[in-house]
Amino acid sequence: MQSRFAVFQNEVKKEVDTLLALKAQYKDLTGEDLAGGGRKDKKDKKKEKEKKPVEKPEEKKPQDESKDGKKVTR
Repeated sequence: MQSRFAVFQNEVKKEVDTLLALKAQYKDLTGEDLAGGGRKDKKDKKKEKEKKPVEKPEEKKPQDESKDGKKVTR
């Protein structure tokens, strides 16, 4: 009788093999590797931050003024 760990390990191995086969099939069909997977280097994250445009927040109008431009006090 196999231990639970061995059974689990066999199941994971089968699923990983399936995923690798699908990845190879994708590469054959498209001619390129799948993007993603794994962690990005810290240098890559810094480069991404530099590339993103900085959005300026919209100017907020004061809420305490009426349509006439007079300050509303209560």
